[in-house]
Amino acid sequence: MKKFCIILSVLFITGTAAGKYYGDYILTASLKGEFSIFSFIFSPSQSFTDTYSLLNSSSDYRRLSGYYAYRESGLIDLDFLVERYKSEDSDIIKKVIIWVPEDYYDREKLVDFYKKLYNLSPENIQKNLALKIGK
Repeated sequence: MKKFCIILSVLFITGTAAGKYYGDYILTASLKGEFSIFSFIFSPSQSFTDTYSLLNSSSDYRRLSGYYAYRESGLIDLDFLVERYKSEDSDIIKKVIIWVPEDYYDREKLVDFYKKLYNLSPENIQKNLALKIGK
């Protein structure tokens, strides 16, 4: 009976960890537009669907809301943000993209992120990035 309880506990913990990891992976991949067969099996939450819809809206205000929702999700991917930064025209949205990962990554990764954005940025945002890189 003791062995059974130990095996059951190990299976439960392993399944929970694998489910959490794979669920986060599916959400992150879906936001990037990388759909697989497992994306169709997965039933996303309403907040995920809303975030995806907002981020892909043609309205600057809705995309801005989408970046705030994306930040709240905690599934921050720096490469995804760099690609989104390249496609944005609004300086305000670009500043929000710079702000989104600030509480989720260590200083070294953030500096690398800021350096990638520096050459893609207009002069007024370059000044802000230079301050962040030089802190």
